[in-house]
Amino acid sequence: MGETSASDVDACINLHPAPDCCAPLGLGSIILDRVPRAVPWAVTLRPGWGFKFPLRPDSSLRSKRCHMPQSLSSVLLHVIFSTKNREPFLHDKEIRIGLHKYMTGILDKLESPSLAIDGMADHVHVLCQLSRKIAIAELLEELKVGSSKWIKLIERPIPSFHWQNGYAAFSVSQSNVDQVRQYIKNQEEHHRRRNYQDELPEFLRRHEVEYDERYVWD
Repeated sequence: MGETSASDVDACINLHPAPDCCAPLGLGSIILDRVPRAVPWAVTLRPGWGFKFPLRPDSSLRSKRCHMPQSLSSVLLHVIFSTKNREPFLHDKEIRIGLHKYMTGILDKLESPSLAIDGMADHVHVLCQLSRKIAIAELLEELKVGSSKWIKLIERPIPSFHWQNGYAAFSVSQSNVDQVRQYIKNQEEHHRRRNYQDELPEFLRRHEVEYDERYVWD
């Protein structure tokens, strides 16, 4: 790189009003000697110079305007889905327990921690806190694919196992979490009186979800 002239430096200074919370780092004598104290806080050099002048917060000029914005959320989901064609693949309670633990691990990795998971031989209920970094459809795809692979690789595998393609997802208010959690934990008791094909339509009606029964059971 050739020697930089004073005119080059002058030509490369972009004048911008300095925000209250920012001040230039030591920019080197070649710049500081040429720039009045009250002038620029941003300096752009010509391509090829290979220099960058970062900005730093000035601790003496802290203000609320310097705080980084946050994206916060609390989205609780109750998700229900069945095995393919509602086949009772999960009739073995020991396999179900292992499956639910594995699904809990998947949800943790997706930053959508489980609050409750349980189900019966032909379906599963999941209560989780949805991460703001993932869509519901993507979460369910990861959960289904990962758990389906696990079932086919366990000590007593179920080679023909598949989840259904669809799912039902309902929002849950914070004030209703304990009630939903208790419902999920008492699946065996609930299904002494009714089966999955009675249960799901009731949830859909309660949440005012329109559906075509021809395409619910896949």
